[in-house]
Amino acid sequence: MTNQKSSLKTHGIAVAVVVALALVLGVSRIPASRASSLMFTTIDPPGSTGTLALDINASGDIVGNYVTADGKTHGFLLSKGTFTTIDVPGAGLLSEANGINDAGVIVGIWGLVTEEHGYVLNKGSFTTTDFPGAVLTFFANINNRGDVVGGYLDAAGIEHGLLFSEGTLTTIDFPDAVSFSTVSDITAAGQIVGDYDDAAGNRHGFLLSGGEFTLIDRPGTSSTEVFGINAAGEIVGRYAFGGQDPFYFGHGFLLKDGVFTTIDFPGATSTSPARINAHGEVVGLYIDINGIVHGFVTSSVREL
Repeated sequence: MTNQKSSLKTHGIAVAVVVALALVLGVSRIPASRASSLMFTTIDPPGSTGTLALDINASGDIVGNYVTADGKTHGFLLSKGTFTTIDVPGAGLLSEANGINDAGVIVGIWGLVTEEHGYVLNKGSFTTTDFPGAVLTFFANINNRGDVVGGYLDAAGIEHGLLFSEGTLTTIDFPDAVSFSTVSDITAAGQIVGDYDDAAGNRHGFLLSGGEFTLIDRPGTSSTEVFGINAAGEIVGRYAFGGQDPFYFGHGFLLKDGVFTTIDFPGATSTSPARINAHGEVVGLYIDINGIVHGFVTSSVREL
């Protein structure tokens, strides 16, 4: 998919974790900067060089991705302190786990060298789905009704958002989008968040609710991306200043009741919250001063 560094995908990210299955994670707790009552927990399997945490359900189960020394990307599930690798049978270099709902159904992508496909993992069974005519298909998350959101790349190189509901695939593009729209999350009530690029190449977040689009831009920034929303309408994402690359120099945010609160991992060069669950717990990634990517989970943002 395009815009890899801006869309929380892991291609090209130098992250690696141990290959063994069912490892107990090592964690450390650090108070959050700019949110003094919030606690971060770093997610790094023993011996790993980095981890990407992308979603958390109401039970606290976390999914994400990691890269091994051979260059292959694997998905993972972290449940009750145990780390399990998720690889789609037949996948070549790529298996990613990007979203999980409260029933434990997981969505993501798998691929070979030049292709990517969306998948749903339900009770141990993988089902692949591709948007008709698309070059690449990407599944980002799944709600408790089984609706899936994500994106696809068409033959002209344009990236679009998608909704997969009751067997039907639908394109979702922000009206002002030019070459890039993507959908990152969906609630059980059908509220959808994502981001898009305008004609000037600037990135903006959006909320789609009741058929109406609402622009989400943190004031004073050059880029705003929205990645997660929960049933309470609490939204997380990242922003950047002055045209800086948001992947390497981004700041995390919580948007609640119209107020933006910055969420930055202490000492990190970049923080990217990915999802927020029903309890207000946030998962995401941060980059440390050595350029290593780590996953994280926070205590509930309702403590702020």
